[in-house]
Amino acid sequence: MSSFLEWRPDFKLVPSWLAAFFVSILHAISLLVIIWTMIFCDALVVVGLCFIVAVTLSWLVSLTSLGFFQKRRLQEKACMNASFLYRKRRICAVTQEPSGEWRLHFVDGSTELYMLSGASVVNRFAIFLSFKPIGAGRWLAPLLTRSLLIASDSVDTQTYRRLHVWLRWQRGELLGLAGLVDSKKGKGDRC
Repeated sequence: MSSFLEWRPDFKLVPSWLAAFFVSILHAISLLVIIWTMIFCDALVVVGLCFIVAVTLSWLVSLTSLGFFQKRRLQEKACMNASFLYRKRRICAVTQEPSGEWRLHFVDGSTELYMLSGASVVNRFAIFLSFKPIGAGRWLAPLLTRSLLIASDSVDTQTYRRLHVWLRWQRGELLGLAGLVDSKKGKGDRC
């Protein structure tokens, strides 16, 4: 087994039931508020019904983006263009290259290199990673940023624990942080 300092993130993601439960609870609360408003404000019945349809569609799209309702035949490139639910490619695996870049593997079989953004958050319940594309300009990068939610049931327990500790304890250069590598060029080491 390799030591902790030599370990690099390399894992496959599965749909998270915890994230799906959380998203479903938020959408259920929204539906209850809409129904409560419709009961006490008779004039807003048509608007309320429109909001119920919108929240229900939002819930289905959210679950689809988490990886649910996706069949193999819909993940082929020919069918990807036919459905608006599959327009944004879902990340199914992540690896970090020795040079610090992060390779994102998508369900359609393609891969792209990204840098980890400083907007990433690690807490005890979930890991939120934000990736910026390599070589994108300052104005285009926010539009191409990819976010990834890694819940404790998205990967196996040991990988989640190692990733959680590794992200908390590594220096910015080893993490492949987007702004940190560029800002240190030409400056002396402070350590």
